[in-house]
Amino acid sequence: MFMKTAKIILSFTSHTDASLENKSEYIHASMYNNPNFPTPTPSLELLTSTTKAFSDSLIAAAEGGRTNIAVKNKNRKALEVLLRQLGGYVIMIAGEDKAILTSSGFDLHKEAEPSPAVTTPMIEVTAGVNQGEVVVNVTRVKGAKSYSYECTPDPVSENSTWQHEPDSRITHVIKGLPSGKRYAFRTAAVGLRGARAYSSIVFLYVQ
Repeated sequence: MFMKTAKIILSFTSHTDASLENKSEYIHASMYNNPNFPTPTPSLELLTSTTKAFSDSLIAAAEGGRTNIAVKNKNRKALEVLLRQLGGYVIMIAGEDKAILTSSGFDLHKEAEPSPAVTTPMIEVTAGVNQGEVVVNVTRVKGAKSYSYECTPDPVSENSTWQHEPDSRITHVIKGLPSGKRYAFRTAAVGLRGARAYSSIVFLYVQ
């Protein structure tokens, strides 16, 4: 059975300076007196002082000046490093327990949604332009990676041998069929890992 794993985000490059400041304060508030994390490493005291240094440098950098901006960038980098280290501690304690990870205040990676199973396609079968040709049209199926266009002589039984012709398009021309014979046609929508959903069977005399 496939199990989803929860993971926290340890990259903060997407945060603006202001949002990084807010995120650091939120993590501190979430972990303070949190019974899941009895001995945070690095300490929350260090997180407080590092966040304050960054906050102070943000105010100074707003006034401009190369030196002020350089100090702000240096303090931001120090805060990001400390948060990654603290995130490592959270992972060590929580493992993949989503509830404990969430309680830390760190953001979690979004869990990949399972791909929906392909649904049954609808088909229309008509005579082609040339002799021995049949045109099969299929409704587009969400999640289908390709379609398998199949035919077999009528009558259909459990022992029938189906001719398979794969195609990524929703219109397919089957050629070379014997004229005057009645054939059965069906189409399978093919999804991930080869999952298939078959249409109903449609019969047609080949011209």
